[in-house]
Amino acid sequence: MPATKNKRFVDLIRKVPGFSFAEELKALVDRHGPDTPELLQALIEARLLSKEEACRQWANALGFAYVDPFASIVTEEAVEKLPHEIARKTRSIGLYVIENILTVAMARPEDEALVRRLGQIAQLPISPMFASPREIEDAIAIHYSNDKDIGESLSALEHLDLFNRPEYSQEQLAALAESTSLIQVLIRSFTSASGSGRRTSTSSLENCNRASASASMACCARC
Repeated sequence: MPATKNKRFVDLIRKVPGFSFAEELKALVDRHGPDTPELLQALIEARLLSKEEACRQWANALGFAYVDPFASIVTEEAVEKLPHEIARKTRSIGLYVIENILTVAMARPEDEALVRRLGQIAQLPISPMFASPREIEDAIAIHYSNDKDIGESLSALEHLDLFNRPEYSQEQLAALAESTSLIQVLIRSFTSASGSGRRTSTSSLENCNRASASASMACCARC
C-alpha cells in the first residue's frame, strides 16, 4: 500500500496561529517530503507543534477528525471486531460501537478500499477517524495485550517506550499513567490470572504493581 500523500498539510501548518518555525519546517520538508507521514512524525518529534495540533492539522488536510486513542473511550467490544493481526498490519483499532456503527482510529482513514475491507471483517459499517501511526501502534500494544501470556504482556507493557516518547507532554504522560485504558489492561490481566491459582495471582499482582510503578517513574523522570 503506497504511503499517504497529504498535499495540504504543510500549507495548514504554516497557517497555524503563532507558528514561527518556517526554517525548521523547510528543513524537515526537504528531508521527508511535503506530504508524508514521516514529515508528520518528524514535526512532532522536533516539537515544532504539539502532537495534538500536528495530528489535527494532518486530519483536517485529509478531511477527517483526529482522535487520540488514549483520550478516547475504547471498548473491548470494538477492539474485538478487528483481529490483532489485521489491526497491526492496517494500523487500525476499534474504539467504540454506537448505533451499530464501529468507529475506528486509522492511520489511513482516507483509504476507502481499506475502510470497506475493515467493514467486511467487522461485519459493521465503519466510521473512520485519524490517529497517528505511532499512537495506534501504542494503543494496539496495550489493548491487544490480553492475547499474549499474562506475564509476557505485563513485561512488554513495563518496557514499552510509550512513556519516553518526546511528543507527549508531562501532563499527557501523567494522564496516560492514570488512563482508563491502561488500568483496564492491568485489571484484565490480574483478573485472568486469578483463576489460575494463588501463586499466579500473586505474580500477576506484582507485575501489575511493577508496570504501574514504571509508568509513574517515567512520568517523574520527565519533570
